[in-house]
Amino acid sequence: MPQPHTASDCRNALILTVESTRKWRLHGCCNDAVGRELFGAAAILSNMAGWMAMDISLHGLGQRYYTQAAALARHAGDRAYGAYAIGNLATQALLVGQTRTSIRLARTARAAGGRAVTPALTARLAGTEAMAHAITGDRHETHRMLRIASAAMERSDPARDPGWLGVFTPAHHAGNVMRALRDLADPATASSHAADALNLPARNTRTHALHSILYASVLLDRGDLDGAIQAAIPVQQAASGLKSQRLNYRLDEFTTRLAPYRQSPIVMDYLEADAGRHRR
Repeated sequence: MPQPHTASDCRNALILTVESTRKWRLHGCCNDAVGRELFGAAAILSNMAGWMAMDISLHGLGQRYYTQAAALARHAGDRAYGAYAIGNLATQALLVGQTRTSIRLARTARAAGGRAVTPALTARLAGTEAMAHAITGDRHETHRMLRIASAAMERSDPARDPGWLGVFTPAHHAGNVMRALRDLADPATASSHAADALNLPARNTRTHALHSILYASVLLDRGDLDGAIQAAIPVQQAASGLKSQRLNYRLDEFTTRLAPYRQSPIVMDYLEADAGRHRR
C-alpha cells in the first residue's frame, strides 16, 4: 500500500491516541465496548507507524511500534489483528536478515491468532515463513509452507476478511511465492508467478516497484540479461519519487547481482544511471 508519509509524520498522532485511550480507560470515561474500539484504533495506528518506520529503515522504531500494536490489539480483544502485527514483526525480521527469528515470529502469529486467523491472513503468515525457510536453503519446509499459503489463498474470501487485510491480495501472495522460489534457486518456476505478482491496482505503486525489481532479479537468474535490465529501468526511474529505503535496498541488491556483467554495454548504461539515483 503506498504511503507518502514517514514514521515521524504520524508519531504525534499515535502518542496522542494511545495516551488518550489510556486516560479514558483509567478514568472510566468509556464503557468496555468503546474502550475496545479505542484500543483497536490505536493498534491500527501503531501498526501503520511501524510500517512507515520499517520502510525508511528505522527498524528499532518499527519493532517498537509493531510490538505495541500487538499489545493494543490484545487489549482490544482482536486476536486476528494481534496476529497481523506479529506477522509484521516476522516480515521485518526477514528484511534485516534474521531468518530464524522470522520463522519463529510467523509461527507465533499463527498460534496467537488461533481460529480468528482467516485464510488470507494464514496465506500471508505462511508465505513469510516460506520466504525465511528459502533463505536458509530448506527446500522441504519452503515448499510445505508455500503449499499451505497457496491453499489458504485459494480459500480466501475478501468479503469475509476485515478491512485492514485488504492490503494483502493475490498479487502480494504471488510476490511472496516468487521471492521464495528465487531464493531456492528455481528462477524458472519463480518467473511463472510474475504476471500474478504484477497484477496490482494503480495505487499500489510501491508494491509494483518491489515486485518488478524482484522479477528483474529472477530474469537475471534465468540468464535473460536484457529482460532483467528492461524490467529494472522503470523501477530505477521511479525510486526517487517513492522515497522507500526498502525499495532502494532492493535496487542495490539487483546492482550487486549485475557484477558479473559489468562489461556489458547495457549494464554499463544501467549502472551509470544508477549512480545518478544515489546522487539524488
